[in-house]
Amino acid sequence: MSGIGFLCKGVMKEVITDSEGNRSVYRFITKGEFIADYMGLVTQRRATIGLYASTRCKLLFIARSDLEKLAKMIPQFEPALMRVATAQMDRHKQEQLYLRMGTPMAHYHHFITHFSSIARKVSSSDISSYLNVTPSSLSRIKRNYFNALRSNAT
Repeated sequence: MSGIGFLCKGVMKEVITDSEGNRSVYRFITKGEFIADYMGLVTQRRATIGLYASTRCKLLFIARSDLEKLAKMIPQFEPALMRVATAQMDRHKQEQLYLRMGTPMAHYHHFITHFSSIARKVSSSDISSYLNVTPSSLSRIKRNYFNALRSNAT
């Protein structure tokens, strides 16, 4: 079902699947964020990204048919929805660009500093998938990261 959601509680993950069936965490969604397959809403195509709860969640959802009714009843609704969609897509684009530059250690540092509340709630396998490293590489990165923090503190 296509529509738009608002996450009131918890952490969710968007997962993409490649042509060979390999899944990868594309992004995490946290409390207070909107969730939608915006391109699917615009093109009315089926969703291409899977949405899964990483923790216990509360999600409010408005179906596409109800969104269309609201747009007819409230002239300002559609432009407001587009502003939200544009802001969300821009934020996702910035996240993805950051993950394509630098080292895995820098990516982990960015994740820990910008998404610290998520890091404590989701599985290491989801974090490794999001950072595009293997679980064993993530363990090594974490160990080196925290060892560097300890040695800098002394």
